[in-house]
Amino acid sequence: MEGGSGGSDVELLCKTLQVEHKLFYFDLKENPRGRYLKISEKTSATRSTIIVPDTGVVWFHQIFSYFVNTVEEEAGSKELQLDTKVFYFDVGENKRGRFLKISEASANRNRSTIIVPAGGTQEGWAAFRDILAQIILSNQMMLALGL
Repeated sequence: MEGGSGGSDVELLCKTLQVEHKLFYFDLKENPRGRYLKISEKTSATRSTIIVPDTGVVWFHQIFSYFVNTVEEEAGSKELQLDTKVFYFDVGENKRGRFLKISEASANRNRSTIIVPAGGTQEGWAAFRDILAQIILSNQMMLALGL
């Protein structure tokens, strides 16, 4: 399920989201091992990527909904185990505001982390959640059509 540099990965869907000074790229891809969502965070200086197995995209959406709809003081850390990976979701705050740090840990890859600013009402976490919902719907439609 891991995205690799091999030529057998087929890109099925691409979405982009800008939150503050960051760009997030969502690439739904497929290779012989299955479908996966590659989420990359790009700032002016760095690029970080996490790879979410297809089965985890719905869980990511639910976790983002939790953080969007939970009162700040009550939002706790979350952990999600998918296949051989564990994803950690931790809320933090600095001088620029609140953020959600998502870390991917797996046995065969170094730990990778993206950081999503909370943003305003329809920005940040809410916009991230909405893109995940669009990807889930598009993926379901493609599967129904046999694509």
